[in-house]
Amino acid sequence: TICVIDTKSTDYQPLQIELLEQLRDLINADLKMAFAYDKIKTLALTDELTGVCNRRGLQILGDQLVKDAKRFDLNFGFVYLDIDNMKKLNDTHGHNAGDDCIIALAEALKYACRENDIIARIGGDEFVVLLTCADDKVELVCDRIETEYNRIRGDNELLADNPISYGYVYRSGLHPISLDQMIEEADKLMYKKKHGRKVGEFEEPFIE
Repeated sequence: TICVIDTKSTDYQPLQIELLEQLRDLINADLKMAFAYDKIKTLALTDELTGVCNRRGLQILGDQLVKDAKRFDLNFGFVYLDIDNMKKLNDTHGHNAGDDCIIALAEALKYACRENDIIARIGGDEFVVLLTCADDKVELVCDRIETEYNRIRGDNELLADNPISYGYVYRSGLHPISLDQMIEEADKLMYKKKHGRKVGEFEEPFIE
């Protein structure tokens, strides 16, 4: 920071002006570099198609949330979602339609979740949400996501046969598990619900 305070005008010499110009150029260059680095860092943690976290972003932010949950004895839920019949959609209408479906779910997640909830795309049409809440609130969040997603896809007839399936686990901050374990458990419950939709059965979520 350069602060010049004077009640009289100052007659800067050419050398002083030249030094100030060089300092200005150095500061501008550093600011551009910092901006570029911050942009690269953001891109490295964000899914390009949807704007939510990617798997690396989930790992970094999720690990911190789990640590905070343990430290402050917070309860948290982990939701695993995917879109049904995506292969059929891609094969029939092309990958642009598939991308529209993925974006629709991402937008539903952003709408239904809070700012401090962690939303991540971890595969083609697979998303997860990590949030701190009471156990009975996780299902409410899932209902909001599904309702908003159905509203969005209702405006696009190509997505009529592409509902979502989800499974979730609920954990006490005193009994945390790793993100990989949560992904595995919630993924299994999601597939049981997807299968249950076909055979008329439903598996209750795992709660500890």
